Amino acid sequence: MAKVLIKKLSSPDEMRLNTHGEVDILRFGGASVARGVFAPGWQWSRDAKPKEGTRSCAHAHALYVLSGRMHFVMDDGSGIDIAQGDCALIPPGHDAWTVGDKDCVLFDLPGVEQGAERAAIPAEPLPSGKSGPPRRIGA
Repeated sequence: MAKVLIKKLSSPDEMRLNTHGEVDILRFGGASVARGVFAPGWQWSRDAKPKEGTRSCAHAHALYVLSGRMHFVMDDGSGIDIAQGDCALIPPGHDAWTVGDKDCVLFDLPGVEQGAERAAIPAEPLPSGKSGPPRRIGA
């Protein structure tokens, strides 16, 4: 039987720091959760690109914004802002920067889907034309 795992962001498994940002990562087997705190002035192409060594960010992100704003520009030139309360799926191939004079604090759930697929009860799709959250099978 699987057991419940609890970790605290005050004791992350990994911490990544750069001039204007901090990312704390918790690992749960095949899943991970990251909390990013990005200060005004943070920009991926200036603060992360030198370490990553890629033209643009090569990672996909599943984000939930706790506070602040961030702007993304995709490699095709399209752009979008995300702000407090937003959930966003950002594909690879982008630059990003903090907007305004407040920290942007967000959660990135890059490995949750894979871990959840192994551990969770599958969701049953809604009938055509219906909206709302998926129902759990057997619920």
